[in-house]
Amino acid sequence: MSETLIPNIIEFMATVDPFDKLTPKTLRDVAGMITIRYFGKGEVIDLQESDQLYLLRTGAVEQRNLDGTLRARLAAEDFFGFSRLTQAETNTASDPYTITVIEDALIYCLPINALLLKLKDQPDALAHFGSHAQSRLQSGLNVVWSQHEKGLFFKPIIDVLNSQIVLVESTQTIQAVAKAMRVNANSSCAFIMQNNQFVGLITDKDMTKRVVAEGISTTEMITASHDGKSL
Repeated sequence: MSETLIPNIIEFMATVDPFDKLTPKTLRDVAGMITIRYFGKGEVIDLQESDQLYLLRTGAVEQRNLDGTLRARLAAEDFFGFSRLTQAETNTASDPYTITVIEDALIYCLPINALLLKLKDQPDALAHFGSHAQSRLQSGLNVVWSQHEKGLFFKPIIDVLNSQIVLVESTQTIQAVAKAMRVNANSSCAFIMQNNQFVGLITDKDMTKRVVAEGISTTEMITASHDGKSL
């Protein structure tokens, strides 16, 4: 891979868990392992002989079990290939499934054995992957919960749904919207309305990445356009 691509890869990976926890040197070493591949919509990614862990940079894929049932839908910053990582760690077989690209995808491919070797002294990062995540999920499924212990996990959605939805007008400033999200409902997102019609959604993550990080003035309208892209 060209050295000129590595800074861009590092910048992206530094925002993705667990790579955001790595030292700069380790992060650069991991970035240097990456092979970049492009897959078009409708392509099937064969994992049967793969020794790679995949990180989606852009696009989306769909995982399905062999009986056709949906396993997961994944988008930017998501990983797949955990089952192969589990095999590398435990030398056990994994349940087969298919991966189909549902939106044109740019994917970072990481060699599993080299990644395991690089992360062997960083258990917090390593535990994010493979059998560790699966075992945590399985242990949760195996617990026999009492009614008192079930808490939020077993409540109907209607019982825990936040009914205080933040509605803002498209003409309001970014600052006014942020204040409404914090004061009115302590919400992480707001619905943007125009002439009583829903026209968009903004989240606290958008406020951080697309306003603060880009130096956008909070006095601008929430629907302001920058470089042809609306907030």
